[in-house]
Amino acid sequence: MTRKMKKYLQHRAKGLSKKEAALKAGYSKKTATNVKHGIENLKSFQELAEFYLPKDKILSVVQEGLQADMVKTATNDGKITDERTYADYSTRARFADIAIKIHGDYAAEKRNLEVTVKPRTTQELLAALQEVANQEGITLEQLCEKEGINI
Repeated sequence: MTRKMKKYLQHRAKGLSKKEAALKAGYSKKTATNVKHGIENLKSFQELAEFYLPKDKILSVVQEGLQADMVKTATNDGKITDERTYADYSTRARFADIAIKIHGDYAAEKRNLEVTVKPRTTQELLAALQEVANQEGITLEQLCEKEGINI
């Protein structure tokens, strides 16, 4: 396990995006834009991730987050006079989002692809799609499936 991988994992644990964590850990921009098929695809990284962030611990934290509450207090002359506990729905929603992502139950987002050059040939179109796939950190086939493009 390299020092860069450890730094990357530490930054991810702090909540940084994959790209931000990779850049802060010292990886190149090219590697940072393709983390899923680069850094995170290495067996040594997966072993380290399991060691530092075991799945059972993650699931335990997510389960706690789904029950999050907030405490509201009333004060008078700087002293707490009343205290009430309410469900913290915004926090619960964030943890529900995480739980859904863990299970992979999100439907693929549909969006419009923007290509900076107007392709004139099939080869240019494929090259433009490959560029978008690289930016997304996925294969060309995965991008086409995600966007409903038949090649």
